[in-house]
Amino acid sequence: MTATTRSVTVVASILSSAALLLGTVVPAQASTPATLHKVSTTNFVDESCVKQVEEAYEKVGQSAEAKDLELCEGKVTVEEGATETVDPAEAKAFAATENMGEQETALVVEAAKAGKIKSKKWKHAYWGGSNYEKHAGRTYWNGSKAWVKKYKGKTGYHTCHSEGSWQVGWSVKPTRCTKPKAGTYADSYYRFDASLFVKGSPITLGVGLHYRTSKSGAVKTWQVGG
Repeated sequence: MTATTRSVTVVASILSSAALLLGTVVPAQASTPATLHKVSTTNFVDESCVKQVEEAYEKVGQSAEAKDLELCEGKVTVEEGATETVDPAEAKAFAATENMGEQETALVVEAAKAGKIKSKKWKHAYWGGSNYEKHAGRTYWNGSKAWVKKYKGKTGYHTCHSEGSWQVGWSVKPTRCTKPKAGTYADSYYRFDASLFVKGSPITLGVGLHYRTSKSGAVKTWQVGG
């Protein structure tokens, strides 16, 4: 399965200019380090997409062949960095920049001394047809809570439509990008709509990507739609 093959068989008819090709590529918002390594790959076939493509061909009196349905196939990959532990010096320095009080600073530093505050950088990518979309982040946990939004003096991040996302023929509209507060788990959720035209008919997919970290650092990922 390659983006080139799918572009030729499915979306070539709508790629009438270079502007269309480049107009859907949004500049990078944030990057993730090269030290990330792949931990999982999941293949999928979106049945809703298959149905929409078949109906589009039927409207023009044709039948969709296997190659025409390839844009409904794809894969989701997860990459992660090493688990990082916040050291006392880092915790104390950060407390100072945040103008924390003596008591709050002491708690943060003690947690760092005990090796309780940990974090991990990650990337979660969706590749369907000629649509490559991803979100990236850094999540913290300490055994009792997991978080992205500021907690215990540390703030993670969650960037949607992150660096390296690209589309050929597809139009992507991000609709939700969460920054989880401290809780028993932190679910960094990216929701986007992807659409293109096949045989003159619009094909629309709603995709949700979840990267969830528990208070102990256990990770669970899944995809909704697409």
